[in-house]
Amino acid sequence: VSDWSSDVCSSDLDLLIDAVATMKTDRPLRVLIVGDGPEKLNLAKQVAEMGLADVVRFRSDVADHTEVFALMKAAQVFVFPSLREGFGIAPLEALACGTRVVTTSHPDNQARHLVARSDRGYVTEATVEALAACIQEALADASLGSKPTETWIEEFDWSAVAEEYRDALISSIASGHLRPRAGGGVSASQMAKGKGQNRTRTSRPSCARCAATSHS
Repeated sequence: VSDWSSDVCSSDLDLLIDAVATMKTDRPLRVLIVGDGPEKLNLAKQVAEMGLADVVRFRSDVADHTEVFALMKAAQVFVFPSLREGFGIAPLEALACGTRVVTTSHPDNQARHLVARSDRGYVTEATVEALAACIQEALADASLGSKPTETWIEEFDWSAVAEEYRDALISSIASGHLRPRAGGGVSASQMAKGKGQNRTRTSRPSCARCAATSHS
């Protein structure tokens, strides 16, 4: 299993580690957690105490998005064990890379809606047993080969989002909710007033809590 995390800043990854400890597969699992943050030491301690040092590996030297995407593509399954997420950039990127994604059905995890929309998505209860079973199911499906690219993901391409944001601003200005400044642009207070009238499709979360899995 190969696990990827863009930022180890949440205790949610402990659920993944517990799940990996219970998994039994025909082939060895390899787990890679990439990132840094206040929970990294606790996670490393958990890994050591559970005897998973030969399975779980940490890396904090991946800063380039090109390498991040390479890790996503190399993984058979991307696990996003978050219990609280406002959107879910990381699982969306993993889906765009053609990787299967597992996440939790916790009501505070809004990423579940994106994952459930995909043919490569798996949504499960936020328990050790359920997460482990779902990962194993996704790994088994991954061995069957890749699925066609899903065109709906293109809706979240940065160029598409920027165009929608531009259209929302134009609409707000035309309706009088926003007024351009003398030097161009609009003020923060005007943006706040217009916020309820138009909404963009996505925003980047302050912290992504994610992982990816594959057989070695």
